[in-house]
Amino acid sequence: MIKLIRRSAPFAVSLLVLGASPQAHALVPGGGPPGKVDCYAEWQVNTPDYAPGGFRILCEDGDPTCDGDGLPDGQCTFNISVCINQSNVAGCTPSNVQSIALTKKTAGFGIQTPATPSSDAVCGASAPVVVPLPVIPRGKNKGKRKASKVITLGMTAKSTSKPSTDRDKLLLRCLPARPALPCPASPSGPNEPNEIRLIVPGPGTDLDNGWKGPSHNFPTPAGTTFQLCLQNCNTKDDALCDVVANTGPNTFNGKYFGPPLPLISGGVPVCVLNNYAATTFTGGTARLDTGEINGPLNLASAIYLTSASQVCPSCEGATCDTGPAKGSSCHIDGVVTVSDPSAVHRTYHLSKDCPPDQSTFAGKIAIGLPLTTGTSPLVPLPTGNPTIPCGPAVGGKDVDPLADSCGSGTCSAKCSGAACSNPNGIDYVTGAPACVDIKGGISQLCCSTSTSTPCFPTGSPGGQITRTGKATVPQPPWPNPTYPKVTTCKPGACTVQVATFCEPGTDSSSVNGLTGLPGPGALILPVVTTWLIPAS
Repeated sequence: MIKLIRRSAPFAVSLLVLGASPQAHALVPGGGPPGKVDCYAEWQVNTPDYAPGGFRILCEDGDPTCDGDGLPDGQCTFNISVCINQSNVAGCTPSNVQSIALTKKTAGFGIQTPATPSSDAVCGASAPVVVPLPVIPRGKNKGKRKASKVITLGMTAKSTSKPSTDRDKLLLRCLPARPALPCPASPSGPNEPNEIRLIVPGPGTDLDNGWKGPSHNFPTPAGTTFQLCLQNCNTKDDALCDVVANTGPNTFNGKYFGPPLPLISGGVPVCVLNNYAATTFTGGTARLDTGEINGPLNLASAIYLTSASQVCPSCEGATCDTGPAKGSSCHIDGVVTVSDPSAVHRTYHLSKDCPPDQSTFAGKIAIGLPLTTGTSPLVPLPTGNPTIPCGPAVGGKDVDPLADSCGSGTCSAKCSGAACSNPNGIDYVTGAPACVDIKGGISQLCCSTSTSTPCFPTGSPGGQITRTGKATVPQPPWPNPTYPKVTTCKPGACTVQVATFCEPGTDSSSVNGLTGLPGPGALILPVVTTWLIPAS
């Protein structure tokens, strides 16, 4: 799976990770000073996502989102090209690039630069940069693969503008593939569809927690894969599959729904670890012909109140740096950079092998996600008042049916400011531009009296929280017998799962007060899907 240096979402009660855009491409500026010259020349890399400020890309051998050959063959193939005069960097005006000089090592990979001088927005031809995985020569792991060293690419672009020089670098590292644990054969037969793997492509996600607003608009990190097992459908005349998800030790999905996540909001540093609430989830369905996927997923999100100096344990040098597993070997599941200025340790190499210290545990939140590619309205609970979206609250008191973060205003405005730091984000359902919060998630609505404050429209009588997903047809279309079948993720043509749900309060009054819990929650999750049969 791909792991990207990215800005962290601030505190979220649960940050959900599913599963990647086959050979999507991202522009990586790779240098500075940011906002001045970074658009003169940029790297274009086969990654599903890129977060501003980073230039390190880690890829797992065989991950089709970042490994160009798509095979677990002991190496990662990064497809790299150079682009000039792009318009994706805020504060940088595309300029007339006079020349581009690659470092000797970079040129040795055959990377081609666009013709210069030029004021056009163009890219050079893509070239494969192959990063092999070394073999461990001795000891108990003799013969196994280990992570590669970091490969550093560099270039310098010159322009007629001032400042005139753009120096960029790109750091590439290949990680060993984890052993695949396929689903059991379907009861329909040994060569019938039995598995879907879902991967989050990165942009276009959104997670909103509680009614107050500070814990809205969190992104979901790219690259973590989630497995669904299929039963009782076939390649010929029955496209409706039953879905079973197995979790826990010795399963593909493991014990945790993604690695621990370091989050800071309102000055409160929190490490969130999403545990699966059961070892088997049933009751879901998936359609081979339409790509519809529906079914429940229950989590127990563990909240750890930590410190700004070490929000979560990190996997450094293949070992956990803090926590109960300190010194134990670990495998990187994701890389997050915490953007909050109070953070001392900024970049975290996250691993499921490195859990937080139990002494910082603040409580768990049970969250039921009715995931669907259709429409998910928040169904009011039987509190006696149909306008109350979630309740009863702690102590037996219902949530205020008119609660929101807007005071005398209404939750009806288009977002601006920090809630719309990028107005050209991606709405994968409609294909239209969307506001991206500075935290990284997609903004929905903001307060009329404070358009940088996200909100739910529950503060008005009859206000309803609704999220709409999207199903896309796996290709080649069923009943074509060719497998695997895949869906890619492009604006307006992407499988998008959504959920609306109610969240109880935690044992921490500071967490509850900051977030607005108990209260409603909502999720938007674009995914790339791969549909498999055992023979594939």
